Amino acid sequence: MIVSLLAPGCQKQEGDLSKQEDVQDKATTLIERGQNDEAIRLMIEELKKNPVSDRSRQILASAYANRAGIRVENYYGFAVTYNSLIKGPEDFSKKNSAEENVDISEIFPALPDQAKNALRQLAPNLAIIQKIRGRLIQVPLVNAEQSKDLLLAVEVLRPTTSPGAHVYRAILDLIVLRSHFDRNIQLIGLAASEDGCQRNLDIAMRSLQSSFGLLQQFLDDLAQAYPSSAANLLGTQQQLESILNEMPSQAQKTRLLLCHGS
Repeated sequence: MIVSLLAPGCQKQEGDLSKQEDVQDKATTLIERGQNDEAIRLMIEELKKNPVSDRSRQILASAYANRAGIRVENYYGFAVTYNSLIKGPEDFSKKNSAEENVDISEIFPALPDQAKNALRQLAPNLAIIQKIRGRLIQVPLVNAEQSKDLLLAVEVLRPTTSPGAHVYRAILDLIVLRSHFDRNIQLIGLAASEDGCQRNLDIAMRSLQSSFGLLQQFLDDLAQAYPSSAANLLGTQQQLESILNEMPSQAQKTRLLLCHGS
């Protein structure tokens, strides 16, 4: 009797699973054909019905990445050999950044001396940006629209917990990060060279904070993907957290010097 009561439910579950796999396979085929918008629509609807499906989330993330022109599998090496990108806590040490003595004039050659002097408040952060940018030279530079799709892919994968999903997210973080860092330099230069200084500087500092937050997210994804490396990454994460905590006071000092000349 128990078997007869359970059997219809089991059949229904099997039928639902089969339908889900059919939708997933169809979306995968659409991505391979470059029909990303249709694949995205299909998987969004599927996730409304089955929000806990990791495979559906990974397919939707792939559709967003593919629409941005990114084949994530081409960049797995950057996540696997992450220690060539992030050496350790020393990368984010204020002392080391100061010793590197980043050349503000080289980054912003067209700015007046007063603006360059003001931006020296941000020298440690700019040194980190220049360092990481140099190591990301082989990562594709994406525009704002592409970044938007890649960040959507990151968000879609957020509820997933598998190591593979965290590696996928880490790669997406890196690709967006390179473009973020380039935009940081542009926004800081704009704030220092145009009217509306305070407003433009606030935008630049929010962008800078967002980029360092993305770098923090990259490290967290690596720690989740490679648990054996989590202890080694902890010091770097703590150093980065310290930088983020200091950013408001750095912004205030830069604002006083740059916008008010005091």
